Amino acid sequence: MLDRLLQLVQDFLGLFKFIEVIDPYQGGVQLRLGKFKRVLAPGFYFLIPFGVDRVMVENVVTETMTTAAQSLTTKDGQAIVVSLVVTFKIDDVKVFLLEVEGRNAVIGDLAYGATASFIMSKSWEELADCKLSNELAKAIRLATKKYGVDIVSVQPSDFQRCRSLRLVGRPVHVEIKNG
Repeated sequence: MLDRLLQLVQDFLGLFKFIEVIDPYQGGVQLRLGKFKRVLAPGFYFLIPFGVDRVMVENVVTETMTTAAQSLTTKDGQAIVVSLVVTFKIDDVKVFLLEVEGRNAVIGDLAYGATASFIMSKSWEELADCKLSNELAKAIRLATKKYGVDIVSVQPSDFQRCRSLRLVGRPVHVEIKNG
């Protein structure tokens, strides 16, 4: 009961908000009556209160994410497992905030898809001979650019031939020994 009362007071006071400060590591967009007005760089902004102006912010500095291990098969039938460390930053905060649903998952999902397409189009020997980090970064960068995300780098954190067995919905990876 008390928590609902406190939330009501907080929401009421929020109607009188007339300033917004965007921190140096953030970018934002200003909406006026639900329509895009402008992109906000770091700084101090005056707003029209009573819900007329609203600001959405997102961290735009470089960050990393690690993808879970992906079990894939190369075009020559080799079973491999690959996981990545993807370094990225938000390049177009307007697109990222206003045109992407599930913003936090889009980078991982696109990295998974681009990695699967790339790995399954190559043989094991082609993968061993190519500069995997650069090639995967190009593929993922191409997939994420239209969502306002810039891929800085991609590094495989796990890349090996092994079989995957599913035990109650969770994959277990078994390394394949040469010979």
